[in-house]
Amino acid sequence: MHRFLILNWKLNPATYKKAQQLLRDTARACLRRQAAKKIKQTTVVACPPFQYLCSFIYHQSSVISHQSSVISYQFLQFGAQDCFWESNGSYTGEVSPLSLHQAGIRYVILGHSERTRAYGETDEMIGKKIIAALQAGLRPIVCVGEDKHTHIRGKRASMLFVTKQLHNRLYQCSKFSNVMLAHIIVVYEPSWAISTVSGNVSDDPADAAAMIGYIKDQVSHMGLSSIHEVLYGGSVHAGNIEQLAAYTIIDGFLVGHASLYPREIQTMIAVCEKV
Repeated sequence: MHRFLILNWKLNPATYKKAQQLLRDTARACLRRQAAKKIKQTTVVACPPFQYLCSFIYHQSSVISHQSSVISYQFLQFGAQDCFWESNGSYTGEVSPLSLHQAGIRYVILGHSERTRAYGETDEMIGKKIIAALQAGLRPIVCVGEDKHTHIRGKRASMLFVTKQLHNRLYQCSKFSNVMLAHIIVVYEPSWAISTVSGNVSDDPADAAAMIGYIKDQVSHMGLSSIHEVLYGGSVHAGNIEQLAAYTIIDGFLVGHASLYPREIQTMIAVCEKV
């Protein structure tokens, strides 16, 4: 089965030199796996901060001219960590989804709980970003998931919370064709399980799989059955990905902190290829 491995670097590393090294190491992780057996069923997407992403894309042609990087870049794609809902205008500091696509970027993370907590992003704002990303030709990686307060109240409360997010963020997407809708990737990422919040405590694999099944049902009931891929995020790392990947209903993983460690990436790729 095909799986996604989305690597969210967040605001890391601290310098461009370190970012270049992390990119090379990530590429080599793909290359080492390829040396044993070609990656056939895993799409690896690196999502660096904007200041590095634009440079990586701009210099990609010269980077891949080196023989050591040619094969690795065949298995490594790029994504952005956010975008705006307009492609141009008087919006200081925002990033145009159309410009991202024209630069060669194909994926964008939207609705991450760190942005909703720190910057007050609403479901309405996220919904507008999803529409703009689709119209620009990007593949939106749409995050949903309950907070700690809701999680403590039990499964039903969590399901209602996620249902509301799905409806509020995706309700305008029904105007798109099935082909366009298939570009949307949903991630179940409960905010209480993110490493910076939980201390690297992931959701129980069975519970995560059950919620992903529920999300797939809800999306179908919304008339958006062409949205096929639902990933899991929230303290995913080399030590727990095999238990999570055992549930084939999980179509991949959004990885945060562990994406900064190439050896973990190599292990996670191997798991996604094996299971």
